[in-house]
Amino acid sequence: MNIIQEYTRVVEAIAVANSQLISAKRELQKIMNTYRPPEIKGLNYDQEKVQVSTRQQNIMITANNICILTNYINELKAELEELNEQRRDLENTINSLGDVKKQYIMYKMKDPKMPNWKIANKAHVSLSTLKRNIKDV
Repeated sequence: MNIIQEYTRVVEAIAVANSQLISAKRELQKIMNTYRPPEIKGLNYDQEKVQVSTRQQNIMITANNICILTNYINELKAELEELNEQRRDLENTINSLGDVKKQYIMYKMKDPKMPNWKIANKAHVSLSTLKRNIKDV
């Protein structure tokens, strides 16, 4: 897999993980708000059952769901940190390349279908120079 495809894959994975994290946080907040009685500032463990829209659910099942969601959120945060580290490594790799290679990669990330001759024009080099520089990219 080349640098462009790897970078694109990592950026997409970060976007998916961010979306999942936001959804999980919303779900956790929804569960916590649903089971908080309005007249009490915290959960009242004296109640055996908690009323939810059309069904009743045991308070321990609710606490278990909160625990599961919290663990899932922590896993997503760890995955996001790992993906961000991969992205930083790829960006450092791209930045360590020469100017022509760097410009080629940046143009290909913007528009993967852009032909090489257009990139050569924008980088102000000949097509043969561009091809020679991108052999190992």
